[in-house]
Amino acid sequence: MNVRSAIHDWWPIAAFILIVLAVQVVFANSIVANGKHASDHLQSAKVIFPVAFSLAVIFWGAREARTHADAWVTGAMVGIAFSVVALGNLRVIWAIGGDSWTDEQAGALGSTRPGFDAGHSLVEIGTTAAVAAIVLFVVVLHTHRIVRTGPAIAAALLSLLPLVAPGIGPLALLGIVVLIADVCIQRAHQLKKAADPSDLDEPSR
Repeated sequence: MNVRSAIHDWWPIAAFILIVLAVQVVFANSIVANGKHASDHLQSAKVIFPVAFSLAVIFWGAREARTHADAWVTGAMVGIAFSVVALGNLRVIWAIGGDSWTDEQAGALGSTRPGFDAGHSLVEIGTTAAVAAIVLFVVVLHTHRIVRTGPAIAAALLSLLPLVAPGIGPLALLGIVVLIADVCIQRAHQLKKAADPSDLDEPSR
């Protein structure tokens, strides 16, 4: 594969990255998050951006996914669930109101601020919903043979990590990363066969 064909075949991924990074920078610069506790919540809120990138790559890379309504619905559920996570984190930041709190100060003073406890609860609800949505998304993609069995199992198991170890919600993205890898690998194989139809898989011996 030469450079020109690689750019032609894969340029949308670079475009998605640039768009998502640009929006993320604008978003982060618009939020006042002083102190460790607020800054940690800002980092967690930004998880919506890699999720948006991941969904865009999956639906772009897997043409079959775009033809199934249930794939769109479950993909939207993933996006909505992580949006809830982002909103919960933002509510915590807004409740802190620009104060430079450590985690210890947040634990001692946070409950006195309207929206602080509710924001944390919203993060927990969103994280649980996100895990369920990713697993359902994986099931739908596998049912339509858009992702293969091995990657589907790995993606589902990795997506369950936040339920096993609370507080590591962003690690649910590892499941989506596996989906992206499988979709891109399959697309690369399809492009290779399209470029050289004679390059077929040899029968197993």
